[in-house]
Amino acid sequence: MSRIRAMSGSMQAGSTPRLLRHGALVVLFYGAVAAVYTYPLVFRLSTAVLRGGAGDYQMETSIVAWNAHQMLRDPLGLHDLPFYYPYSRTVAYQQPEFFTGLLAAPLLLLDAPPLFIINLFAVVALVTSGALTYLLAHSITGRVGASLVAGMVYAFFTNRMDHLGQFTYQMAALPPLILWTLHRVLRDARWRDVALLVAALWAQTLSGIYQTFGLGFALTGFVAAYLLLRPAALTRRLILRGTAGLLLFVAAVARPAPLRRRASGRVSPRRTAPGGLASRLPAARPGRPGRRLRARGGAGHGPRRAPGLLIHVRPGPSHGRVHPPVR
Repeated sequence: MSRIRAMSGSMQAGSTPRLLRHGALVVLFYGAVAAVYTYPLVFRLSTAVLRGGAGDYQMETSIVAWNAHQMLRDPLGLHDLPFYYPYSRTVAYQQPEFFTGLLAAPLLLLDAPPLFIINLFAVVALVTSGALTYLLAHSITGRVGASLVAGMVYAFFTNRMDHLGQFTYQMAALPPLILWTLHRVLRDARWRDVALLVAALWAQTLSGIYQTFGLGFALTGFVAAYLLLRPAALTRRLILRGTAGLLLFVAAVARPAPLRRRASGRVSPRRTAPGGLASRLPAARPGRPGRRLRARGGAGHGPRRAPGLLIHVRPGPSHGRVHPPVR
């Protein structure tokens, strides 16, 4: 901590190497704390399954692996999770985790096991949460000790640790960066801050929907309080650039490209991804997410396997031939 404090005292000079060294020390600090707090997870990334969540960790591992698999091989089929066959567009029944899948794609391409990827991301999310909260607190207080404590509280608070086995819960790493950037947008309304805010919001939203709901209330309250206390900040420039950023964000997350394709009512037997899990879904209305899809039979149309596959096929009346469960 003394080294971080000494580095912080010299940051006023604005030297980029000093800023980088300061940031590296902060990341190392939270990395060490995360390694101790989650011990022995960092030594068992390929085999450990975190407790809690009633099986969510395994399913979320499958979703991230599926997203990464489809981004590399069939982006247009990204929205058809292999959990509720023969239903379509089943991503609507789970967390999307598109951004996490995007990050996982290069590692999956290198044959990293899905469980290793998820555990690695969980640890990195804890470190990132602490470091970004430090950035937010230090930009407000300028004090190292208070900023380190703030990062510890956000990264390792009790409720979050109680849900350590729920991967999407741990992906709440970007809200401190979003708040920091939002403050800069309200203060200066610069395009680069607007772009960073939109990118961070997009990434957080497509990492977990739950956090986005709570974050929306927090951001609304923050903006209202800021403009109430500083009404002069509400300039024409802020209104125009803020509106442009909001429209860009909505366009980016409302209808992701893979979801624009309408369900045709027919699909070849289920393509499968690493880590798929069995599940069930009651009948859904045609034309809605969850619509039954008719499987085409015939030679060469069997389900294609991928490492770690486990898929459960639920037959239904008058919906053609379906294949039995495949392992």
